[in-house]
Amino acid sequence: MNSSLWNHEAISVTCAFVNVTFFRDRQELALNISTCALNVLFAISATLFNSVVLFAIWKTRPLHTPSNILLSGLAASDLAVGCVVQPLYMTMKLLEIQQHLTPYCRLRLTLETFTLVVSGTSFLALTCIAVERYLALYLHLRYKAIITCKRMATCLVFLWLLPVAWALSRFWLSIRVFVAITGSVIILCLLLNTWAYLQIFRFVKRHKTQIENVTSSLGTSGSTVEISRYNKTVVTMATLLLILIVSYASFVGVTNALAFGFGGKNRRALSTAYTVLCNWIFVTSSLNPVLYCWRIREIRQAVIKVICIL
Repeated sequence: MNSSLWNHEAISVTCAFVNVTFFRDRQELALNISTCALNVLFAISATLFNSVVLFAIWKTRPLHTPSNILLSGLAASDLAVGCVVQPLYMTMKLLEIQQHLTPYCRLRLTLETFTLVVSGTSFLALTCIAVERYLALYLHLRYKAIITCKRMATCLVFLWLLPVAWALSRFWLSIRVFVAITGSVIILCLLLNTWAYLQIFRFVKRHKTQIENVTSSLGTSGSTVEISRYNKTVVTMATLLLILIVSYASFVGVTNALAFGFGGKNRRALSTAYTVLCNWIFVTSSLNPVLYCWRIREIRQAVIKVICIL
């Protein structure tokens, strides 16, 4: 770790391959204290909300489906944010306030490694959910025979192992190679998500029209209800994916601007934006379970039963 005093207000610190700037004034102190207080609340909510969702899925046998196994992976990554990432972030901010730079650097590298793991897992889980939802339509009657819970559980293991390998590779790969690989994977996943959801919405629209024509003549509505539930689940997952993409795209943009020394006199604004975006990403770990409990009736009912038991 190397540090050099810019002036009486700022310190530039290099932690391995991470460049950091501290602003030593009351504004930065107030920002750090407020973010610590905010993270205490949302670390608790993320831990509680996601724990309840995971427990509800585990205890409710009808929810033991391939799509819910992938949803469990998403909830597990959000749980890791509340249990691990946010406490590390608060500790790092306290070290920053006290200007303990050596432990700060070590903790910062640890925090960024864990953040890469959980964010990578969330992104891959949402991508797999999109593909799984498409396969449910494409395979139709063959779906249950091909897409099994056991295979999805194996897939979920790889969804955690791949981001771990990716996060650790940053310590031995050059920054250019790491960024190139990361960018390629992100673009590939985005294209796969876009294609899957376009196919899904096209199929749902066509199938819903066909079912409405049949049910109007027969006077039944069961299939229409099932399609409506399926569509609501797909829209929920697509919303989560969109939130994730917008959040991390903004975060990566600000991080790269800071890393490559952009901003000049606006470096203070970039540093504040970095802190705000970090906390927004943490907040989404509390909002995600609320969103799919609100939008997916089966999950909501299972969660209510668990809460009543507790």
